[in-house]
Amino acid sequence: MAHHRWVVAASVAFSITAVLIGRSISGQQTACLHGQTESADQAMRRQQALALTRRINTLEARNFSAAGAFQSLAQLGIHDAVPQGFTAHLATDGTSYAFSLRDSLDACRFGYFSDQEGLIFVGAALQ
Repeated sequence: MAHHRWVVAASVAFSITAVLIGRSISGQQTACLHGQTESADQAMRRQQALALTRRINTLEARNFSAAGAFQSLAQLGIHDAVPQGFTAHLATDGTSYAFSLRDSLDACRFGYFSDQEGLIFVGAALQ
């Protein structure tokens, strides 16, 4: 019974802490870099990221046609092309792939996402 009370008390304390931290973080967030008020510099970075997203899909399609397998980011050799402030991640098992290109400078964590189907998705972290 005492263990149950401790678990309940710990759960309540954790929930309250999470709410308070969430309020603190959301109160400190700055505006999103990409959107209606996007500056010319940020628009250029976003366009570079979209171009790289398209390039990765094109390279992967070519590799799969030629070799029957998708490749890792290192094998694609595109690290120098990642726009400043963006982070690229690609996972593949050779027969499929998924990747993201996310803006680590953006409070909303804007990003492009795609996979072996070649469709490009746009997203941001939930606020």
